[in-house]
This record gives sequence, C-alpha cells and structure tokens, in this order.
Amino acid sequence: MNIKLSPCNRRQRPQLPAILADLWNRSYVGAHGFFPLNGNVFEQAIWGNPRFREENLLLLEVSGVPAGFVHCDYLTGFNFPATGVVEALAVAPEFRRKGLGRTLLEAAVARLKRQGARVLDFGGSWPYTPFYSTLIDGSERSGIFANNLAALALCEKFGFRPEEKSFVMRLNPALVTKFTLPPGCYISRKERINRDSWLDFAFRRWRLFDHTLLNDRGEVLSRAIYTRMDGVSNLHGKELRAVFSVNTPERFRRQGWALLNLGIMINIMITEGVDELELHVYTDNTPAVNLYKSLGFQEIAQTTAMRQRV
Repeated sequence: MNIKLSPCNRRQRPQLPAILADLWNRSYVGAHGFFPLNGNVFEQAIWGNPRFREENLLLLEVSGVPAGFVHCDYLTGFNFPATGVVEALAVAPEFRRKGLGRTLLEAAVARLKRQGARVLDFGGSWPYTPFYSTLIDGSERSGIFANNLAALALCEKFGFRPEEKSFVMRLNPALVTKFTLPPGCYISRKERINRDSWLDFAFRRWRLFDHTLLNDRGEVLSRAIYTRMDGVSNLHGKELRAVFSVNTPERFRRQGWALLNLGIMINIMITEGVDELELHVYTDNTPAVNLYKSLGFQEIAQTTAMRQRV
C-alpha cells in the first residue's frame, strides 16, 4: 500500500472539512455520537477554534484515497500533569484490518510525547480532556466505548491501560413526572458568566447554566450544571442537552434534594422544547446511578478510560 500521512492544511486543500466529515460519519456508524456531521460544522468547530493546530490533525491516504484520520491535542494547567489526548481515531470501513489504525495511533503518540506529555489518554476522559476544546462531540466523550474491542486492544498494544468506567445515560424529558417546589425552597437558574473553571474551559463553545435549589436561608440544597450544545448537530432533528456536576452538600444528602432539583430542571426544559438529556456517571457511583434511573435515565452505552503514564 502507498500510505501517506500528512497534517490537515486547509489552505492547501480547501475540501478537507468535507473529506473529514465524510470519514467521521462512515467510521462511527453505530457508535454513540453526533451524526451526521457536515463539512461546515467540522470547519467551524475545528478550524474556527483559536486553540486548533493543524499539525495535530493528521489525514491518512492510501494511494491518494482518504482512508482515516487522527486528532490529538496537548494541554497543561488545571492542576493536573501535562497531558496528551488522542481525541479521535477513524478508519473508513473499507480500509480496516490493514494496520492503518496502528499507523495513526503510533503517529499521534509520538507527536504527543515530543510535545512533553506526561500522561496519555485515549478518547478524552475527565479530567484529561483538551479534546473538549477542539473537537466536535465533547459533551459526550469519556473514553472508548466498551463494545469497541478493536480500539481497546489497539490501545493496550501501545501501553494504555483501563481506568475509570462510565455509563452514558439518556432521558426523554417528556417521561418525567411533574415536580413541585416545597414551601421555603426556590430555584436559582443562571448562565455561568465567570467562566474560569476547568468545566467552563472544556465547554466554552457552548452555554453553561447553573441550576440550584436553595432553602429560605439561602443555603444550597443541590446544584446541577447543564449545557445547550448550540450549533453542533441537530441530532436527527432533536435538541440535546447535557447534564453534569450534580452535587449536594454532605449535610443535605439522602434527603431527596438532588432528585427534586433535577426533576424541576427537567420540567422546565420540557417547556423549552428539549427532546433528550444526556449525562455520564462512573459505573461504581451506585447512589448517582440509582438517582438517575429513578428519573427515567437509561444506560445506552458504557465507556472505558484508557491511559498511560509516560
């Protein structure tokens, strides 16, 4: 095979966004994700990002035919070690089982090590997620899907080892019953303006909102953060929002406040035309998993964080 691996220089090849979107859509069929993507979305989300570096998005061609790509990134700060993330690796179906995935991963790992990464992460698993800043579907990635045995095996050959496992859970908001605020409680629902946390950095392309349940003394009973993923994908014509950072102060736990806060938040979203909600939760976080299931969230996938320390 005549294999060529080169950075995606859009000035030299203006058609690259369309090529990559096509590879993305054909490579991830059946996977959990935002589909379909088009060249315009790919271009806006990738080349339109000020952090994007063309040398970290590599296109692989076989005899001049686009066959796959890999996108990696490097991040420092946020109180964790300098980290390299292999953010997306795609090989078109007709070119699989030819060793091309190995070629792409080898190139990405070598590039990240040269940049000084001390931790390598495949797939963008919290908190090692510069991925969220420069790729498409940051709202939902937390490693490799557990049924992607080929990717898991490839990672292990390169020294990656499994760490945390997560459930991907989704909910149709219309199925949630009506929740009512008890006397003495109220809701604060505000867009996050002071965007200075890791979460804000990770999702800065989208609008983040705090949804907080308080008592009449102004004490926080429970808090959740959600995002509107504007402009990323129509998700087959549906509006999707993601929920994260659901937390309750310790002295108010096991009193039903998280359930109430999430229930009211979901009821409000119904009036805004939301079609689906999504969240990720570690598989060993049994109380949280049970909470989400009680609202009607269903497990639609499981992911595994694959990492190595350099």
